[in-house]
Amino acid sequence: MTPQQDSMDSQTAPEVTSNTEPPEPSPDLLQVINALTWLGNKSLDEFRLTYPPRDNAYYYFNRMLELDPGNQSAINGILNIANQYAVLAEQAMVNNELEKTASYVDIGLRIDPNNQALLGLRQFVQSNKSGFINTIKSFFSG
Repeated sequence: MTPQQDSMDSQTAPEVTSNTEPPEPSPDLLQVINALTWLGNKSLDEFRLTYPPRDNAYYYFNRMLELDPGNQSAINGILNIANQYAVLAEQAMVNNELEKTASYVDIGLRIDPNNQALLGLRQFVQSNKSGFINTIKSFFSG
């Protein structure tokens, strides 16, 4: 064996392992994520869903996703915001506040375009708007 071969044999390549799990976040990052989780949930409980700016549930959960993409707590929080808009839209609908209902539905669907409750409420709003317009047209036409 030549000295060069001996040197090459002693220099083994680093072992490559396939680790599909993301690395653990640093303790500081965990503290920030925990704080954002608390702030997001508190804002959600207080119905500060998307307002005031930079102090609302949507803001905090999105910040979590910026720091930790795929964070399930943040994803669930955002889906809960859309669900809360569905609740607000239903309450406005019961109070016969069609414009407010439509606004809540629009905001909620921007947050979660697949929210089934909001999609159903959107159909209700659209059918009521067209029904109202037809009623007005028939009133003036004859």
